[in-house]
Amino acid sequence: SPGLTAVQAGPVGYAVDAARGTLVRVGPRTFAAGPPTRVVTGTSEDVVARATRQSVYVLDEGRGRVAVADADDLTVRSGDEVSVADGVRSSVLDRDGRLWLLGETTGDLVWFDGPERHTRPGVVDDPARAELVVAGGSPVVVDQAARTVRRIGAGGRDTGRACIDIRGDDDSVRFGAAAGGDRVYAVSGDQGVLRMSDLATGRCASVAVTVAGAGAELGPPVEAMGRVFVPDYTTGKVAVVDVDRDRVVVIDEPVAEGRFELFVEDGFVFYNDPDSERAGVIHVDGAVDRVVKYNPADPGAGLDNDLAAAPAAPPESTESPDRDDAGPSTTAASPARRVERIRAVVP
Repeated sequence: SPGLTAVQAGPVGYAVDAARGTLVRVGPRTFAAGPPTRVVTGTSEDVVARATRQSVYVLDEGRGRVAVADADDLTVRSGDEVSVADGVRSSVLDRDGRLWLLGETTGDLVWFDGPERHTRPGVVDDPARAELVVAGGSPVVVDQAARTVRRIGAGGRDTGRACIDIRGDDDSVRFGAAAGGDRVYAVSGDQGVLRMSDLATGRCASVAVTVAGAGAELGPPVEAMGRVFVPDYTTGKVAVVDVDRDRVVVIDEPVAEGRFELFVEDGFVFYNDPDSERAGVIHVDGAVDRVVKYNPADPGAGLDNDLAAAPAAPPESTESPDRDDAGPSTTAASPARRVERIRAVVP
């Protein structure tokens, strides 16, 4: 429904109703939704959530306010909302659960470690042409006007820098980054090309891979399993790019009509069409496992998705396994199980 958004932290799901300013927790064992809890008041239409194992940040981007709720009982920490003194241009979570924001008019960088707020003024001169992404668990400021990407350390200072090989007037560019590395990706819909910036070397001109026809509407790229996945809203398809070998595979059939979501969860790449019952998993070879979130003829009825095959588990992480009240991490869970979790909270 309009104004309803969803977010996950491990196996736990949360749904935010922007119109009411309420937050709902969806348990990982039963997928049952708990009671709605009001966490923000007098909201705008631009409300999003970012969740960690400890906190759920509910961000009213239009009015520049943040409420930090406890991940278990949803009580708001510090008892009130925190102002960021500006609308929000972009927001991300880093690997340590900090929330980072970019002011839409000031260009200030604001970050929260729980309810505590920190500010670095004037990080970009043209905030309308800048945004935040996460590379290797750290926030990165993408400054399209200055044609630079800058990695930000825990204290808010620059710790790495690279160039962006794009036209300054290309409004079709969308950005993404490597979850576990130094690469930042830019896709140009006008040119139909994927390019890469490397924060480790500072280089930006070594990669230019054609992923779509010129003039396509492309979405933000995501990376998983050594591949970059680029959503093409014009065709409803996804290009899977092996950047190191300059190879591209495009899925055979569209997964949606119009804009759709593409995201990584537990090492798998999921797509979700927010305007229909369609969702699923996209593999590195371009194969697609399709799952329906609900029966469009009877949205309240239960569904039992049974995929024919599940992909192998992604490479083991060097990090400690995450745990929740559902028990051990479900990294090797089947895509059907993962999409069932998504179905519980996606509108």
